[in-house]
Amino acid sequence: MRIALALSVLLLSLSAQAHEESHTLGALIGTGSMHNDYEFEDKDYTINSGIFYQYHFSPKYSLTATYLRGATSWCIVTCDSSDTVRLFHYNMEQLGFKRNFSVSKRWSLFAEVTANEYHTTFTGQDSGYGIYNLPKRKNSGINAAEAVGIEFNARNGLQVGFRFQYAPMKHVDIQTYNAFVGFSF
Repeated sequence: MRIALALSVLLLSLSAQAHEESHTLGALIGTGSMHNDYEFEDKDYTINSGIFYQYHFSPKYSLTATYLRGATSWCIVTCDSSDTVRLFHYNMEQLGFKRNFSVSKRWSLFAEVTANEYHTTFTGQDSGYGIYNLPKRKNSGINAAEAVGIEFNARNGLQVGFRFQYAPMKHVDIQTYNAFVGFSF
């Protein structure tokens, strides 16, 4: 159903009459932090990457579709043998609305609100008193997520920028900091 909805938005946007360079396709990469309410779990850092599509139905307003996946991975390197080693993985599929605020002809600030369908998994083991598996915890759901950022749009269609996103989920809150690059066509 999610894929059908995303394809419907894409097909409708391709068939609509729009201004020049009304589509942007790109990739994003970054880091972030994850906080949860599970027992024995501390705030951890995440690495994430993804792709995005934007349909610009005016210079200021866009519909967006984003896929972002990430994981915690620092503890593998920094934890000593008495620590509990836990890994956290997440996938987010987002459909949203973006509003640009022009700062100059090429630079703009933006705010974005999305419907965020997420899937999270905690896995790991305790290596302090012998190795044994801790319970795997999986969650899925739909929540709202918000993002703000800044972007530069070059004359040749290249778009680069930076965004901060806050995505609350069941038992977990994720904040992402992403650099992105896209191409408008």
